[in-house]
Order: sequence, then structure tokens, then C-alpha cells
Amino acid sequence: MKKKKLMFTTFVIASFMMIPTCASALTKSETIYSNLGYDGKVLQSSVSNHLTFLEEHEEVDDTLLKDILNINGDEKFKVDGNKIIWENKGRDIFYRGTSDTLLPIEIEIEYFLNGKKMKPEKMLGKSGEIKIIYHFINKDKKIVQIANKNEVLYTPFVVSIGTIVEGKENKNFSITNGKVISTGTRNMILGLSSPGLYESTGIESLKSLDDITLTYSTSHFTLQTAYIVASPKFLSSKEITKLEKMDEIFQNMQALDENMEKLVSSTEELSNGTNTLYDGSKSLRYNTGKIKDASSQLKNGTIQLNQGLTTLKNAILQMKRDIEKQLQGKSINEVVATLQNLKAQNKAVSETTLLKTGKSFAELQTIYVQNNLQNYQGQGDTDPLVSIKNAYELISLLHSNNLAIDISLSVFSSFQQVDILLSSIEQLETGAFTLKTGVTTMEDSMAKLYQGSTEIENGMKKLMDGSYSLKNGTKLFQEQGIQPLVRYSETVKKYSNKIEALSNLSKEYNGFASHNSDSTVFVYTISSIQ
Repeated sequence: MKKKKLMFTTFVIASFMMIPTCASALTKSETIYSNLGYDGKVLQSSVSNHLTFLEEHEEVDDTLLKDILNINGDEKFKVDGNKIIWENKGRDIFYRGTSDTLLPIEIEIEYFLNGKKMKPEKMLGKSGEIKIIYHFINKDKKIVQIANKNEVLYTPFVVSIGTIVEGKENKNFSITNGKVISTGTRNMILGLSSPGLYESTGIESLKSLDDITLTYSTSHFTLQTAYIVASPKFLSSKEITKLEKMDEIFQNMQALDENMEKLVSSTEELSNGTNTLYDGSKSLRYNTGKIKDASSQLKNGTIQLNQGLTTLKNAILQMKRDIEKQLQGKSINEVVATLQNLKAQNKAVSETTLLKTGKSFAELQTIYVQNNLQNYQGQGDTDPLVSIKNAYELISLLHSNNLAIDISLSVFSSFQQVDILLSSIEQLETGAFTLKTGVTTMEDSMAKLYQGSTEIENGMKKLMDGSYSLKNGTKLFQEQGIQPLVRYSETVKKYSNKIEALSNLSKEYNGFASHNSDSTVFVYTISSIQ
């Protein structure tokens, strides 16, 4: 579960990282990390900055931070008021500091058990109906002139919250402005908010975006770690939230909606295809079982020779027709090529991940075992063991996937025995001597083929179940997650003057603890209690 939390957190944070577009001598990314109490009050905050120099001379950065520390190099710096002059050694600079500036998004959290408000510590281990309400308050208020009239607007922020709750003791999940994806053993929860947007626009349908409410039933309450990410890069007159990672993973909201349509269609096709393949695998196992039984009977003597050979040949031919029918025109070689391509992709991802760590897999495994990282949660934002844990577990998972693919390839290769068996049967019909040798060979081959067909059926059942869950989850996410946001964006576009002003506020937001940040992300963490 720890691995799932880390992967989910990484995804949520990366989803709101914006690519800088500054044309100055340096680019700057600013991330504010805050630990929150269970009521949402800030316990501790720090600011991390990432500078990329575009020229070779020393650079002047703008900052309001105190207690500045270079955390990734030995470059020297001088502080002059709100200016910090950095030595330029041709490398990116990562530095950290503290600030007295109040966070733009204030968070209040309420907890209820069976309708009664109480502190989460007193709810531990109890059963009943849980309700958690996250109130987001936008404190970044501006006075803007629109159509010769002063208007109160709030800098538009997109706020996301993510957590994972175990499914064994918890069920009946519901979340406003979000999505719950269940894997059977755990529930991945994602909610989206944009506090202040209703107050800025007056659009009634946006009123609910100030809060996120999570409800579920529990037989043993525990509070899991929750992560909240806020970004001021929200919307413009022509495009909705740009969800970009540093390698431009996400495009704008309209592109996301179009891609979701394609993804939903693809998952439906995948589900239909795996259903068909599963039916074929059952037929394959059934027919290979019949063939295996028939080949065993042939060894009992030559009395039932003609009947046994006829039954066996018909069963093999039927099996071959079933395979060709279920593959819908695709050859076994094409199926094998697809599996080999997937295996190569898994191997490439493993090698890339391993290369990034700078270590061998054996070294990662040694560190993982020696430090008992299976349930390791990390001890800070720069904890190297977290990266090692993630890399080792990802590579191990990809290795497991390739082992499963190897099994499938081995099974498909056994299909080539079918034509050999047919040839053997024809030879068996020519005489008793050929029968004795051919039946022995055939029986051994069919035993392997039957074993392989059973493995295929089991694997296809898992694949069918997984593709069905993926299809339903993707469709539900599109309907309850993406499409509502798209509808919101279309509604907001109608209010062109205010939207343009909000867009300008978003563009003009140039930092929390500085005035020259190209991108700013706020990350809040609420620790778990067990």
C-alpha cells in the first residue's frame, strides 16, 4: 500500500507542474511544502526553488526567503535585501528556505462519525458512517477593474486532494467533485476544488467547488495520509487548465477530454477483445482436454484404433478452427509479436529506470532488503531511499510482467504442435507400428498443450476481469471527473470579461516567496494516524 501511496502522490503533484515560459536569463520553479494538522492548520512550511541558468555569468534571483540553503551543490551566494546573487557553475541550482508569508489557500477540515463531529484521534478503531469535509478558502483576493467597475476577484487556484483508503474494512465511498477508484483491496480517492471561483464569477454551478466532502462506511477507522496540491495556473480565455508535467505529459483540458474519449473507446475494445479471447481459451482447454483423453485411450490397444483416430482428428480440426475463429483473422505470429513488443517496452522502462538510479538491480535489491524498504514511508522531501524503493519496486513489477508474458509466449508456441499432431494421426492410419510410435509422441505433446491451454485460460480470466474493471473505471472517471470539468469550463467561458481578468491574475502570479517564479506549486501533507 505504501508503494501505491507514493505512486499516487507523484502522479497528483506532477499533474500540476507547469512548464516555464520566461525569456529571461534564468527560469525558476517554486514549490511550497506544508505539513498540516488534522484540522488543516499549518504546522510547518518550507519553500524549494529550482533555478536553471540560460547564460554563463552569475545570476540575480528575487527571493523573500530566510534561512536559505543550497541543497544540491556548492555554489556560493550573496543576499542583498530581496535579491540573491548566485555563483554560476553551469548547473541547475536547488535551494530551500522559510517564509513568513501566509499561504494563499487556507484549509479547514471537519470529521464526523455517525453524524457527530469529533476529533479524528477519538474516532480511531471505531465503526460507523464517516464524513470528512475539506473547506478550501482562497485568501489571495484582488481588486480588478472590469468594464469601468471595480470587482473583487480571487486568483484562480486548482486544488487537488488525493489519498488511499484500504477496502477491507471500508466501503460505500462517495466524494463530491471527485472520483473514487476501487481495486478491490483499496480505494484511490481524488477530489478537485477551485476555491474563490464562485465568488469571482457568481456562477451558481461553481459554488460547490469551495469544498470537498468524503463519506464512507468503516468497521475500523484509521486516517490515511492525504496530499493536497494547489496551483495558480488555472485558465485563460482560450484554454482550460493546462495539466503539464516537465516532459509535457498533459495538454490542455480540451485535449484531455478528447484523449479520454479515445481511451474509453480503446478500453471498451480491449474488454470486448479479452472476453472473446477468454471464450476461445476455454474452448481451447476443453478441446485439448478431449484430445489428451483420446490419445491416452489409443494406448489401450488397436481394437478402438479407427474410432479413436477419427475422434482425435475431428477434435484437433475443431480446435484449430476454434483458434482461427477466436483470433478473428489474426495469426498466432501476430499475437506473439504483440506480446514480444509489450515485453520489449517493459524491458525498456526497466532499463531507463535503472539508468536513472545509477545503480545495478542487484545493488537496488541489496539496499531495499538491508533497509527494509517494503513499508518505508520516507523521512523527508529529499530522502534517497524513497527513490530507491520506487525504482526497485517498479523494476520488480515489470520483471514479473515479462515473466508472465514469457509463459504466454511459451503457450502460444505450443500451438504449433497442432499441425504436427495432424500429420502424426495420418501416419498412424497407415499401420500399427507407426501407431505405437506416433501415439506416444502425440500423448506427450498433448499433455504439454493441455497444460498450456489451462494456463492460458487462467491468465485470460484475469486479463478479462482486469480489462472490465479498467473499462468501467475509465468510463466513470470520464463521466464524473473529466466531463464535469469540461462543462464547467464551457460555462465559465460565457463570462468573457471576468474570465479574461481571472486569466490575467493567473498569468501575473509570479511567486509565493518571490516575484520572478515561472511556476508555483503548493503541496500540503496531512499525516496518517493508525
